[in-house]
Amino acid sequence: MLRLITIVLVVISCSVLHAQEDWVLSSDGKDIKTYYRESAESDIKELKIITSIEAPAILVFELLNDIDLYDDWVYRTSEAKLVQYYNKRSLQYYAVVDFPWPFDDREMYIKSSYTISPDQKSISTNSMAVPRKDIESREDHVRITDMVLGWDLEEDEQGVTHVTYVLRSDPGGSIPAWMVNLALEAGPTQTMNNLRDLVYNHLETETVAK
Repeated sequence: MLRLITIVLVVISCSVLHAQEDWVLSSDGKDIKTYYRESAESDIKELKIITSIEAPAILVFELLNDIDLYDDWVYRTSEAKLVQYYNKRSLQYYAVVDFPWPFDDREMYIKSSYTISPDQKSISTNSMAVPRKDIESREDHVRITDMVLGWDLEEDEQGVTHVTYVLRSDPGGSIPAWMVNLALEAGPTQTMNNLRDLVYNHLETETVAK
């Protein structure tokens, strides 16, 4: 029995270790690192982007959570609006992504929730698409119903926030998985760069105002 338990624990440990090591480095830039891995749920790969921002985690989160700003920094987002609050830390919003011709634009309803540590230095958000079958898709729009994403913000002792972004999204429609995988990094990487710019521009504006 003890031997069986030991074998099970070893198998579990190996599985966890594999899960932690299966990200493949795709791009290692000056400020941003990009990884991908195969998904168990889809032919579309999962993406992880890591960067650091010299700002408090709570400030990064506040800008990250301001839906009215999404069309300013989230890649190709042409429209974003709050739909409803579930509670103080959970909400639903609607967004439209401007897809290049000849593809139809994408729309999605996203449920998002977050947790914040007491010292506001560790913050996590989790979001996923909800079908909203009670609302018809807009004309010439494709509804994204398979999307999960998460942000993790960890502020260190020097006040630098380490940001990890994980995404898997199926745009639906007639776009094949291989084509989605081919262009997997472009939009999210630009989104991360835009977030960095958003935070630094905000800090610069605050400094000038003082």
